[in-house]
Amino acid sequence: MEKLKRALDEVDAKVASLRNRFETLTKEAAELKIKLDKENETIQAAETLVTKLEGEYQRWSRQVRTMRGESVVGGGGAIRHAFCENR
Repeated sequence: MEKLKRALDEVDAKVASLRNRFETLTKEAAELKIKLDKENETIQAAETLVTKLEGEYQRWSRQVRTMRGESVVGGGGAIRHAFCENR
């Protein structure tokens, strides 16, 4: 009977140890999930910013091409006009 009691105590100790390990890992997983969600938000914000900057770059490129075309035709007056207008 004593042998069974010791075996049961060992099983109880192992279960308690595994339960503690499980709780620790569950807590770590939750913390990692929170960090991952924050990083995903940061990545999403960066992607949005890059998309907006790409649109601005395209708009500026069109303006430069337009100004260069007008500069050739109009002797540079368009560039001076655009510079003064944006100041």
